Amino acid sequence: FFEMRMNVCALKRRLRDKLWERRFEEGRLRADYRPFVTGKYYVCAQITRATERRGGVFKRLANKINALINDMTVLKKSRAAPGMATLPSLIDVSNIWDMADPALYEDWDMVQDEDTAPAWLCDEETRRGIVAMLEKARCKEEKRRL
Repeated sequence: FFEMRMNVCALKRRLRDKLWERRFEEGRLRADYRPFVTGKYYVCAQITRATERRGGVFKRLANKINALINDMTVLKKSRAAPGMATLPSLIDVSNIWDMADPALYEDWDMVQDEDTAPAWLCDEETRRGIVAMLEKARCKEEKRRL
């Protein structure tokens, strides 16, 4: 139960960060495509397609969070969780682009200290570093075999 709770907190933090980055993505894309394209309609269509391509990441993260919350609810009902444990609210996937869903910001009741989530769960740079270290170890193994 506690591991699920930490995963929910970390995933919510990642989702909030990615949504925040997405707010500024349109401006970056406009700046990237401005020198190459003269038609305003084409630029808007290109920006729309580019942001829609990345939309699956947000929905996938929100669905993972909701699945973990549903699992936590099952554990709570089966009395496998602590009695006083609070459950987070589900995230509304249809309104995720508005960033106005209060469920995104309700992790204060789940974690008392903001820095309790391990870096490998919530920090994207750490996750990439771990993947790079594992890839390096695999390359060393292959080199020994050859």
